[in-house]
Amino acid sequence: MVMAPLPFSDGVLELARSGGPNRMRALLKAATELYVSEVHHGRTEAAMYEELALQLIRTTPVEDRRAVAVMLIHQEDTPVAVLRALLADEIAVAEPLIAECPTLTDADLLGVIATGSDDHLAAVAARPHLSPAVVEALVRNLPDQHLPVLLANVTVEIPQPLLPLVLDRARGRPAVARAVARRERDVEDTDLVDLFLDLDDKGRRRVVQAMEILALREFAAKRPLPRTPVPDPAKVQDLARAALSRNQGLVADGLAALVGLDRATARRLVDDPGGEPLALTLRAAGIDGPTAVRIILFSGGQDVRDYFEVKRLVELYETVSLRSAMALVGRWRTEAERDAIRPRHLPQTEAGTPVRANAPTARPQPGFAELPGLRRERG
Repeated sequence: MVMAPLPFSDGVLELARSGGPNRMRALLKAATELYVSEVHHGRTEAAMYEELALQLIRTTPVEDRRAVAVMLIHQEDTPVAVLRALLADEIAVAEPLIAECPTLTDADLLGVIATGSDDHLAAVAARPHLSPAVVEALVRNLPDQHLPVLLANVTVEIPQPLLPLVLDRARGRPAVARAVARRERDVEDTDLVDLFLDLDDKGRRRVVQAMEILALREFAAKRPLPRTPVPDPAKVQDLARAALSRNQGLVADGLAALVGLDRATARRLVDDPGGEPLALTLRAAGIDGPTAVRIILFSGGQDVRDYFEVKRLVELYETVSLRSAMALVGRWRTEAERDAIRPRHLPQTEAGTPVRANAPTARPQPGFAELPGLRRERG
């Protein structure tokens, strides 16, 4: 014969009578087991459980508090005060509720974001189907090391008004930038242009592809290409010798002089392990193919690039358009450097011949490298 369970109030009294000190420490867990054994409770029982839980949480061991949180995940009539006390607890206790509890409201999650630890915020960032309000709070409050958790959450969408803030936070932070680049649903290829140096090879391919599309549009609009670079042969020779000797500092100095970059940026291009920035800069500098191949062969510092890496970089150098390469390198210059080289530009056709003064061409306009906020229309 199966006996009916005791009503919650009677059951709690039995638990309290039967325990010594050790039993009292486990009373919250036992009372919660009794509480969740029924789907619904009256107002009196819920109030009794709330009062008991709030008194015992402080003296209950953390492993039992976590067990209580797990039991309450799907309990629809859990008192709000108990839920919030558990959400404010250590991350080991709060994480199961943050991850799965369906009754949590935006107010609950915003409270966690406002008062919780970095680990609490990371747990909220991983929760599925967050509202725009919660996503915005996370974008503004997540520490840099946890922002990729939100960006990797495929169930949420980054609202377009927040995208500039996300991109700004990604600059100079490769982990964040690469997480941004993996979001193809709400991040356009052209959004990634200014993050190029922080991206992995896949993200960089997205940028080069976007720049090539924009270059075709510029060409179709008959916007003239800046003067084809004619580098100083002596500087090119010095650069090639520096690369052969694997002197990264001299290579950086040579690149800086050829394309008008500050030395720190040039050194970053040279030291980049992927090598794509170097290949693009060689193309933008107007360095001839054989010399560019020799420089690429001996790039990479003390680590010799293998055949497939060299092949990939040479293909990038050979296939990227001059317009795209110059546009990207132009975005790595400071404003002062852009001003310093702008007077030397001579409008040319895509084939590289000077535009005649009396030719019926459109009025010269700045190249797309100088235009802010590049965006590709959504298809």
